[in-house]
Amino acid sequence: MKYFVLTNNPMVQEEVAPGTKVVFKAVGFKQILEEAARYIEGGHQLLTHPLSGSVKPGETPYKSMLLANEAAETMDSASVRLISSAIAACDKFTDKSQAYNEQTLRDLQVVDLSLISGAMGSAQA
Repeated sequence: MKYFVLTNNPMVQEEVAPGTKVVFKAVGFKQILEEAARYIEGGHQLLTHPLSGSVKPGETPYKSMLLANEAAETMDSASVRLISSAIAACDKFTDKSQAYNEQTLRDLQVVDLSLISGAMGSAQA
């Protein structure tokens, strides 16, 4: 596998194909982006856009991203720009997820799982 999944979505942790490395962090949306930034600082390349899909920050508490398994000796500048912009974008939106009921949260988990599953399919092709 050329990548691993970084996620705060428990459904992704449970449902991703066996053999796929998943790093699960029980943190919020912005915090999972910050975790991705730490991996990028360590030389991992971001393989999916941190704000993929049409769900804005603040509308969902869940985010999954693909990062390259192999860490380079230098940071990928495109990955740094993407994750920095995504983290900054989080501050522009109010977090609405506190008001969501369990069904809505489950639906948002399904949306995130669908997005990352599609990305994984493309990454393997």
